[in-house]
Amino acid sequence: MESGKGYNLDISLFERLARRKPPHHFPTVTLETQRRMRPEIAELIRTTIYPQLRDHPSTAHPDVKGMAGNLFFLDHDHPEDGADDADSSSKSNEWEADMALLLARHLIHQGYAASDITILTPYLGQLFKLRKRAQSHQFTVVLDDRDAEDLRDLQEKLDETEDTGARSGQAAGTQGGGVAFHSQVVRTSMSEMIRLATIDNFQGEESKVVIISLVRNNKMGKIGFLATTNRINVLLSRAQHGMYLLGHIPSLTKSTRSKMWPKVIETLRAANRVGKALPLRCQRHPDDAILVKVPSDFSELAADGGCHRNCAFRLQCGHTCPRRCHPDDEKHVA
Repeated sequence: MESGKGYNLDISLFERLARRKPPHHFPTVTLETQRRMRPEIAELIRTTIYPQLRDHPSTAHPDVKGMAGNLFFLDHDHPEDGADDADSSSKSNEWEADMALLLARHLIHQGYAASDITILTPYLGQLFKLRKRAQSHQFTVVLDDRDAEDLRDLQEKLDETEDTGARSGQAAGTQGGGVAFHSQVVRTSMSEMIRLATIDNFQGEESKVVIISLVRNNKMGKIGFLATTNRINVLLSRAQHGMYLLGHIPSLTKSTRSKMWPKVIETLRAANRVGKALPLRCQRHPDDAILVKVPSDFSELAADGGCHRNCAFRLQCGHTCPRRCHPDDEKHVA
């Protein structure tokens, strides 16, 4: 029993059927060959939940362009928003939101379509933050209908809180201090959109590259339902070619409720896939090390998706390309 105060609320209806004992046993078959994740991603599931899981030959996907590895956990120390507010029910982390969106932008520079990339998070509050920050990064986003409905409900709650605060402020001769987030999802073609989703509404789906914002980092060491095995399983099994996690490892491994994360982190560390800086790789100068520690590093070290060097390509007009090193339009025909 992981939550629900004894009511097993984390156990799905399907799992309840599978656990039934004779004579009410419900026949089930367990997946043994997976055709989605590249083997190093599948290893996180294999070493924790499904030791019998085998990889189909079709999972030998190409390496992720612009990255030094196909799987990495960026361990950071930036606290979640309102980290000292134990009563906050809507969790978010603005630093992670910016890192996730800028990493997505870097991948698009490599030639990936926005629809090839999904930013996944456990929390509706972070989904809200990502959608808001996406506007400043000039992204158009697409949301699942369920996530969009949940965000509308959250917006209504925020509006009610703001209205209450405004009325209280007026009664005291001051102004209300609530913050409202008003943003709309623009309807356009899927190829022009980047997908944002919560874990619960991304079950059964997949994406070529998945960026995961784990959000939690607070003094209390609480990670909430992020400790539940079912959600971790969904979280770590959506990516096909590459997966990049942003989070605070001490919070995940020290939580008394966290049973799976310590094994996941151990597997990642054993393969040197954990660090304080995200390693990128310039397609034109692959031997140049690019280590991104903070959001501003993307513009300083890989502004156009390449590296810090000048392009120096001689254009037909006789001038040199004014851009920094860039993987797109290699022959400069655009």
